[in-house]
Amino acid sequence: MAYQPDAIPDDLPPHPSREGPLSEDTEIERLVSGDGVDSTVVMRWSEYVRAYASSITPPPGLPARFEDADVATVRLSDCSPEEVVALAGWYIWHESDARDLFYESGPTDDDRYESVEAVKRAHPIVHRFDLDIDRVHPQALAISMFSQESGELRSRSFETIEGSEGGTVVYYPPPVDDAAVVLFHDGRGFYCCSTEAAVEAVDDWFRAEFEAWREEGIVPVQFDDSE
Repeated sequence: MAYQPDAIPDDLPPHPSREGPLSEDTEIERLVSGDGVDSTVVMRWSEYVRAYASSITPPPGLPARFEDADVATVRLSDCSPEEVVALAGWYIWHESDARDLFYESGPTDDDRYESVEAVKRAHPIVHRFDLDIDRVHPQALAISMFSQESGELRSRSFETIEGSEGGTVVYYPPPVDDAAVVLFHDGRGFYCCSTEAAVEAVDDWFRAEFEAWREEGIVPVQFDDSE
């Protein structure tokens, strides 16, 4: 697919290496992965990449002067802010394991489900997280939570949603107003919040709850691909 410059958001922040905390030698791959770079900057730019990704028909194209480049190793100093977004979007689609978190299915006609994109769009702050596990069955986990009568489980509010093979679930954390946690089958997901300050509270709640669910053996965390 050809490069779609009109889809680049028009309210980009200052260039992350010229007027921000990242060095000019920071590469696209590091900006996308967040490896060793300022997390606030990564989160801010990922919002613009997501906005770009959700407004184009994938696969994304490259600006002409980068068509023969090794996109992963392109330095931020060699790009305009618009090119940073375009290259990050291309890299995520073609090379990164974060592809499913940026390029999601649209709204569904099935009233029993929400789309991942709908949940994300309902919250101005969307922060990606990773539980660092191999596999999880989020729907089975949610069903087990829902069927438990123990008062120790502080949340039974969830919806099954479309988004990835193996199932996806969104949980609504009781301690934080207007927030949601989207969990994918591979342990990755989103914290969807109304303010940046709420992200830490949602993270604290979800990681504590998930560890408690795992320790109590409510549902197996890992499962075979055949299941």
